[in-house]
Amino acid sequence: MASPYGIPHGIHLTPPSKLKPGGTIVEGTGGNTGISLSQLGASRGYSVVITMPDNVSKEKQDHCERFGAKVIKAPREHTFDHPENYARVAERMAAKIPGALYANQFENLANYRVHFATTGPEIFSQTNGAVDAFVCSSGTGGTIGGVSSFLKVAKPDCKSFLIDPTGSILYDYVTSGRERMAGTTECEGIGADHITDNFKHAQLDGALRGSDEEAVNMAYYVQAKEVRKRREQDKHTPHTHATHTPHTRIL
Repeated sequence: MASPYGIPHGIHLTPPSKLKPGGTIVEGTGGNTGISLSQLGASRGYSVVITMPDNVSKEKQDHCERFGAKVIKAPREHTFDHPENYARVAERMAAKIPGALYANQFENLANYRVHFATTGPEIFSQTNGAVDAFVCSSGTGGTIGGVSSFLKVAKPDCKSFLIDPTGSILYDYVTSGRERMAGTTECEGIGADHITDNFKHAQLDGALRGSDEEAVNMAYYVQAKEVRKRREQDKHTPHTHATHTPHTRIL
């Protein structure tokens, strides 16, 4: 399917000649991309090797393994350019496995392009073009890079902002041009200790700093709000035995 903005839907990991049937995908990830690649591998017959920091939740590791991926943990304290950083471990492994593909989500510009082609138009369409501001965190930079770039084209007066946890250099990079680490964070998969090629495409009007406490409180707030919304909807929605879907249990 083609995007209405002229860019094909889908993530192009590699030219067709690179990843052969039965080949291996290798990726370093905080978990979410690893889960997606594990599902892709299971559905299309690829072997998948995932490297991740050793502080990633067990649930994310279990998800990858459930789809048949091999998971390797690396010490979380290593910066991105350290040889034992989880992404560098993945890069080395891919170089050693015949026919393997290193997906390289941080620097692979297919990441930002697919969000320009899909996520940005989706937000613009679902708000009927009335979106005034877009606020997003960044891990690889793909989402914020693609969506903010699209919105600047579709609606130039729409403002885009980064929300960045402590322990990441991105807030200082956006606000002052410096690349300076500041503290630590327990948030998984967001923040960065280097500027990715995908993030360089972000069209930002500013940046905000967020704390772990704020993130946790907002997660509980959103969870409670969504549960209340679902219960209100259920009051007015008739159910039959054939169509009823059990609720997810909130612990």
